[in-house]
Amino acid sequence: MSYIIKEIDLSESSCSGPIGELSGIVSELKSGEAIKVIISMEDTKRIIESWVKKKGLKLVTEVKDNSKYVLVISR
Repeated sequence: MSYIIKEIDLSESSCSGPIGELSGIVSELKSGEAIKVIISMEDTKRIIESWVKKKGLKLVTEVKDNSKYVLVISR
């Protein structure tokens, strides 16, 4: 099970903006740690999902909460 060490709301960001913000945070993750990411656009969700796979990370959960998506990403 992953331990969420940080929550970041990127619902105001679009396109590749969230990737830039996530890169720095994810680089600090240790094995078993995770971050909770809140986004609002489905296109951004797909970009993040692809980036997670490319970086060898894990998408632990993905939930749609009203008009936002909540993703938990772990190392």
